[in-house]
Amino acid sequence: MTGPIPAHLRGPVAAAFYGGWSAPRVLHSPCPAAVADISGAYGWSYSIQGLQRFDMATAWTSCPAADLVHIVASAPDLRCQILWGDVPLHGRLVLVKVRPHGREILPTKAKRSGAVRLSMAPTDLQGGASWWWLSDLLAGVAMGGPFPEDIVEAWEIVAGDALDDLRCVSLVGGRMVDPRTEDLLSTIRDERARLAVDDTLPNWQREGWASHLRLVSSIIAFGNRARIDRDTLRRAATDDVVFLDGDRLSLKTRHPEQPGPHFNLVIAGAVTSRIRLALAQVVGGLQACGGEWLHLATDAVLAAVTHRDTPEFVECRGGRHRLGRRSGILALPVGDVREILDATGAPWRLKTGFDRPMVGYVSGTYKTALLDPVTGDGTATEAMLGGVYLDPTGTNRRTPDGRFEWAVDAHLAVANAGLTWSGKGEFPDLELPTWADLLAIRPGIASTPEIVARLQRVFPERSIRPFAPYWMAVVDPLRTNSVPVTLDVHFAPDQSLQADWRDQRSGLSVDLSLDKTTDSGAVRGRSIREVIWAWCISQDPTVIPVQHADHVLTIGTCVPANVRSRTDLFEPTGKEGDDLLSLMTDPVAEKDDQLNIYRRADTWAPVLEVARSLGTVELVRRTGMTERTARRIIAGGRPAAETTALVTSVLDGTPPLPPRACGRAGCPSVVSGRQQFCSDRCRKATARAKGRVALRDMGAVRCRKCSAVRFGDPSGECPSCGGRTALVVTATECPDCGVQRVGKIDEPCPFCDAQEVK
Repeated sequence: MTGPIPAHLRGPVAAAFYGGWSAPRVLHSPCPAAVADISGAYGWSYSIQGLQRFDMATAWTSCPAADLVHIVASAPDLRCQILWGDVPLHGRLVLVKVRPHGREILPTKAKRSGAVRLSMAPTDLQGGASWWWLSDLLAGVAMGGPFPEDIVEAWEIVAGDALDDLRCVSLVGGRMVDPRTEDLLSTIRDERARLAVDDTLPNWQREGWASHLRLVSSIIAFGNRARIDRDTLRRAATDDVVFLDGDRLSLKTRHPEQPGPHFNLVIAGAVTSRIRLALAQVVGGLQACGGEWLHLATDAVLAAVTHRDTPEFVECRGGRHRLGRRSGILALPVGDVREILDATGAPWRLKTGFDRPMVGYVSGTYKTALLDPVTGDGTATEAMLGGVYLDPTGTNRRTPDGRFEWAVDAHLAVANAGLTWSGKGEFPDLELPTWADLLAIRPGIASTPEIVARLQRVFPERSIRPFAPYWMAVVDPLRTNSVPVTLDVHFAPDQSLQADWRDQRSGLSVDLSLDKTTDSGAVRGRSIREVIWAWCISQDPTVIPVQHADHVLTIGTCVPANVRSRTDLFEPTGKEGDDLLSLMTDPVAEKDDQLNIYRRADTWAPVLEVARSLGTVELVRRTGMTERTARRIIAGGRPAAETTALVTSVLDGTPPLPPRACGRAGCPSVVSGRQQFCSDRCRKATARAKGRVALRDMGAVRCRKCSAVRFGDPSGECPSCGGRTALVVTATECPDCGVQRVGKIDEPCPFCDAQEVK
């Protein structure tokens, strides 16, 4: 990290940086709703905090701000003050280091299954401390959490004097802006508003200028301020990293990073944290008035809204309100929701649902739809369907807002089916055109040497050039391990099965089929309909469903998952502080080879000396590890990270880690070392449970008699075994004594031998 940032704050600034906050709240439960977003969110956040003074400053300084933070924390009715738009220390960039104890709501990145997602959740670092922006602490208070009590330190970043050689800037259209006396982004916003009503310009010119101004505003406010280009090298190279205390360290990595030309995490972090505070003000305001929100997405909120004069009760599992024996949520009147939005001070745009009654339906993160209950039309997100899967219609048509038309139609089909579903039994069939029964294909480009070499091994008779297009078929993971790919991208989607498909791993030819009952040895592919079905099953690691339904779809409200971890396992560093902090604060985080994880300075040498002075027996007694591990440590071997932390904490006089329980749910046994399970029985039982969960998520069951996988209705006889209850046994009659024998018949009959003995 370069620039005028004080050296001792470079690591904290990186650790405190987060991006956009997106989260679902109510899943698969229709509700009257409306959506609103912040117009020019980045530019508004930049202007309202006066961040232009930092871009014009000759230097930045820092000063202690712990006293200011304590004054803010002790303010009476702090939450009410924030909800009504009175933000303490507004426009001042304050970094705070706190030790959360599980009650404070803070932005945290959870990393599971290869995905990193930001969530505002109760966080507990179990005695550890890390850095957050003051705006994020206030956002947690707005959502109902307490202000962190254990404040370690706080620093305010202050801009110095402005540069002497500043000049006026000319915007598109001729408007001149003097940055010494005018706020650039506020002027751009006013200019965009003027262009919207300027009838003297043709439409094409007015729209082009407005788009240009919007792009300039985003680049100045955020843009590539946090841009990082990651390289992948064949051999390790030296890369510089920054620790939390600002110290630099040069280490070798195969994934060095090149910061962008205007890399500045102070501006980027301050901009995004203020937007999160505005969203938290809306969430807290809705909940304080008894209302509810359905979904958040970076700078937009989908709120439960009714066009009645009084709140409307909507039945929903896990809702905070009750009507008789039913639980549900309240949709607030449109006027009340508008007051909550206006109290934040952000320029909210009231979009679909505020002008007419609409029904909102949320299937997961970024998967929202709004339907008109009268006309039946609506709007929906494509949420990683369009652009990820090949357009099955073959037309590549787009909606007026630039989304893939087929993906929007697919999402609307899911929402329409959800409106008619009672929440019990099977989910209704999706009403989709015939293209939904075609093979699902993921298009790809050979954009790296590794992909080119892989395709060349699969198709040795062809010459694969860089950036060559190819297709990858989506297959049934329960029935095959192959990965079919083809270079025949000229086929129409309805003729894709006739392409030259080959297994990416073995290079053998693959015969694809969409028939669920085929026994011809063909690889079972998945149709677009099956992909859409699996797509609507939410798997969000940042929230916990309040109630699991009998069906595979999770219904009702969700609550943020608590985050607990140990800070002595990972050390956040400068340029990747956000990702490394997610590893540190995620309870199931594992190291990823795509992240540069750098340890703190080597403190193992003095610990090793103490361990050797104690001896094997005493080391085993103090730590509880196995004798074999203790001998390996004393011999000079470096153990795993958890064992290292255990030995260090014990020999430093702190209590050892609590014993780890067996990985099987409900097993009280204790494991040691690198063990995950106490026995093979628990390991196999856990694997079987994962298999059952995977089948359930796919809408399938396994026959108890023949173990065949069955889809759809599980009642009735199994088509594979016919419901047989016993195996057919063939017996052979002995020619000497007439007794029927089962098994090997080339040996002497035991019954005849017994008669001879008698």
